[in-house]
Amino acid sequence: MVPRAPSPGVLRVLEYALFALIPSLALAACDSGSAGPGAGTSMTGGAGGEHTTPFGGAQGGDGGGEDGGGEDGGAPCTVNGDFDRFTEIPPALLPPFDPATEIRVHDPELEAFARHLLIDVGFGGQLPSGLPLSIPPVLEDLEGLTEYASAEAWQSSYDTRMYLLHPLVPNDRAVIVHQGHVNYDGRFGAGIGALIDHLLDQGFTVAVLQMPARGWNTGKWDSHAEIIETLGEKALSELVGPVIEMVNLLHGEYVDVSMTGHSGGGWTTVLAAAVDPRITRSVPVSGSLPLRFQDAYIHEVCTYMTADEQEDFGFYEALTYEDLYLLGATAGRRQLQINSQNDNCCFYGVSSDLYIPLVTQAASGSWSFHLDSTHWGHKVSADAMVAIDAFLAE
Repeated sequence: MVPRAPSPGVLRVLEYALFALIPSLALAACDSGSAGPGAGTSMTGGAGGEHTTPFGGAQGGDGGGEDGGGEDGGAPCTVNGDFDRFTEIPPALLPPFDPATEIRVHDPELEAFARHLLIDVGFGGQLPSGLPLSIPPVLEDLEGLTEYASAEAWQSSYDTRMYLLHPLVPNDRAVIVHQGHVNYDGRFGAGIGALIDHLLDQGFTVAVLQMPARGWNTGKWDSHAEIIETLGEKALSELVGPVIEMVNLLHGEYVDVSMTGHSGGGWTTVLAAAVDPRITRSVPVSGSLPLRFQDAYIHEVCTYMTADEQEDFGFYEALTYEDLYLLGATAGRRQLQINSQNDNCCFYGVSSDLYIPLVTQAASGSWSFHLDSTHWGHKVSADAMVAIDAFLAE
């Protein structure tokens, strides 16, 4: 019998296994600027420099990296005045590019293997098993929320504060809402407060989380860049670990545990659902696009809002965002991705049309996508809330 050659997906996951054995290689690959799509690209500025964005990350300059100029790149990117980022697909994503090549985790065996290795790289081999510590709530943290009957405050082992809000009429279901980097117009702006109150009004018990170094979690770290530079691949546990501890608290106490989040909270939702199958339904909102897709927009518009955790982990060299979406939609589980076509921050446009049918078909559970075209901005809109409602009711 002639041995069958490994598929490209197997080869990439085996490469990821190398990261699991020698995690330092992954971060070194990121820092080298030559590791491939999303690592050391113009999203982080390269030789062109960088400046802070509302995300708390960096927006690339015109030089450096894969698409930029400078020492590491080729020709500098130039703004394409004929390109409409909201309605057109970037030329770099058109043939001969084949979006199917971005999916490597395409069967249940590879799903389990990839999840195990992601936990090995990011969490040291196992997810947190402990419970958060009950602490007195800081009532000013919850200003603006009106639909909860009572509130509990919890502190994770990562020194982040989390809240558990109980509804007036419970339906015995729980939803984690992750605010991410914290919005730019108030404690619960960008539609987050309205979403939390709406879920409470529907009877859900709602856990409210923010990212480390943001909002009420300042003090231990100054930035996500510092977390990643200090901890390398284990920074994943610092960013996602509090969610897992909250799931530990909720699992078994409620009929099911779902999760949604906006912006950096959308990114956290993708990663948390990828590593923890107890999150049965997940709705990342305006939290990501595949890195190759982000890079394609950069080539046309030069600058792009991003955040360190979006691209600075070595595991992105083996697992694409499409793979991470699939890990959140394994058998018996569902994921709905919501992005805004006219987002004034990031993850905008219609290029998602290229990967939607591929991820939908490859999911061993259920994966779907909703393009919100009802507004201009970076927020959870009324349209997104209707989609979340319908998804949780299915």
